Amino acid sequence: MGVARIKTILIAVFMGLGLLSYQNCSPQGFKFKSQPGDSDDKILQQNGGTTTDNPKPTLSLQVGSFAEILDADEPVPQIFLCVEQIRLLKPDDDDGDDVRIDLNGENQILNLRPDGTVLDFIDVPVGSYGRVELRLSSDCGGVSAAVSNANGDYAISEEVNLRFRGSVTNNGSIKRLVLDMDQMVTGLVDAKNRNDVEEALTDFEGGCGGD
Repeated sequence: MGVARIKTILIAVFMGLGLLSYQNCSPQGFKFKSQPGDSDDKILQQNGGTTTDNPKPTLSLQVGSFAEILDADEPVPQIFLCVEQIRLLKPDDDDGDDVRIDLNGENQILNLRPDGTVLDFIDVPVGSYGRVELRLSSDCGGVSAAVSNANGDYAISEEVNLRFRGSVTNNGSIKRLVLDMDQMVTGLVDAKNRNDVEEALTDFEGGCGGD
């Protein structure tokens, strides 16, 4: 898939969803608009159930900053992920139900920012979690992930599961569940073709924690 085709797909999909304005005719011109969050009943599903009996969520989900791993002499990479589902998995010794959050429309497109990315439309329910998974799909115009770095522009359509391990308990003492993607971002910054992008995603396992 050529560079022009990748840009055409991204522009058409993102502008069609009302997510961004396109400026200066370059990937650096992507600018996301703020979007109102969906209700808990719309985005949160627990094993096919509803949110009626769930405790009120108080914890937000965030991708941590990765600015410190970037080379100051290179352009800031543009990284977009098409997230179909977020899974919050209980620790191995916990018999409680895992949480599945299905995303749709504009909420599926995750633009990773060097200073951190807050998913302000996601509320994490009260409970303890040992793993977080982000399932990427090609729902965004046939693209599951797209990268623009110093080497070029690349996109893939394969489904990928991003996995994060850690120990997080949402009991009111922390405000955010933070996902560490430094290892993945390093691979994407260095990518020179779509195979490198796919490898950086499929070989990745990051950490997660609360603060």
